[in-house]
Amino acid sequence: MYMTSAQEYGDRCVALFDIGTGNISGSLVLMSLHHRPRIIAAHTYKITLDDEANHSLGDIVREIARGVESVGDALVRAGAGAPVAIEAYISSSWTTSQTRTITFQKNRPFVVKESMVLDMLEREYRLFSEKERALYQQVGDDIFRIDVEVTDSFANGYRVSELFGKTASDINLVTYMSVTSRSLVDVLNESFSKVFHSTPVRYRSYSLAQFALARVLYPHIDRSVHVGIRERETEIMLVTDTTMKKTVTFPVGSQVFIDAVAEQFGCTDTEAETYLTLHQEKHLAQEQVHRIEGAIARASKTWLELFQKALIVEGERALIPETVILFSKPLLADIFSEVIGGDVFIQYRLTDSTFTVRSVENEILRHFIDSDAKTHPVNTVLVGGIFSNMLYQKK
Repeated sequence: MYMTSAQEYGDRCVALFDIGTGNISGSLVLMSLHHRPRIIAAHTYKITLDDEANHSLGDIVREIARGVESVGDALVRAGAGAPVAIEAYISSSWTTSQTRTITFQKNRPFVVKESMVLDMLEREYRLFSEKERALYQQVGDDIFRIDVEVTDSFANGYRVSELFGKTASDINLVTYMSVTSRSLVDVLNESFSKVFHSTPVRYRSYSLAQFALARVLYPHIDRSVHVGIRERETEIMLVTDTTMKKTVTFPVGSQVFIDAVAEQFGCTDTEAETYLTLHQEKHLAQEQVHRIEGAIARASKTWLELFQKALIVEGERALIPETVILFSKPLLADIFSEVIGGDVFIQYRLTDSTFTVRSVENEILRHFIDSDAKTHPVNTVLVGGIFSNMLYQKK
């Protein structure tokens, strides 16, 4: 199947991994220069640590390594062909990132050259990395460079899509820079090598992929709050003038709802998800509806309190925009939309209205990526696949 598809598309097969704290997900994706990317195999490994609070960081990393190997083995057994490269998306809980603006001016006009911009980026990265390296070294680790990307460029005060070759007297580059733990990358590299041997690995920040996709989906929304909800974390990103600002992450995500329902009914996580699905489809008896809504209310309160604190920090220098772009597990998207769309944040808003929530559903993502996988790919893999193909098409 892989050989036929690859010849038809004239492109290459990439193993794409999403490295989170709740799940390790992976897929084989056919990257295409002229078509939508196509997922030809997918698999997810759920990270389960009993009494999680008593586990060390090393325990979590070892479980991530087991997850990578398990997902990798499943992709190999799918028989869809060997990938020529691996792209690993690291969740925000494992990264440190910053949006930085670089300004360059001269008294007379000059032609913007690629070498000039690359030098500027390297100098700015050194400034960023020196501080971050010192922090990592305090705990006996080091940094690993992930992203140094220009997300916006301006010449003479005007946004331009292509900067090289332009004549300007001043330029401004809005950049996104991120690093992760060198120790984590060493463990991941070892796990990848056990499954894929000498296949090269490229690490990327999932936050950047999510931001880039939101700009494609909603190009006319220049002020928004991006809320990315994963299994065990939530990331909030304030975007103004279509530019990514500082992000805030807190360690509670969609799993809090699964845990609440599982506790309420004394069942497994899988059964809890079934209860939530039946509730969403209005197939539960009234007594069960009362019990599950009580669990949802408790979980909502836990998540909402942390979300509100993070939102206040994020908006301490500016009132919060009215549009929320929500990336969430499809099963819980409606619940999160309802919680966020309430009136508890009006005092932080530009107007007296509540938030308008735009949920990025899998149905929306399907307009940008196809799937032949027997296992339904999780939305983080869909986002990563779309973003990787966007970069591939720019080459």
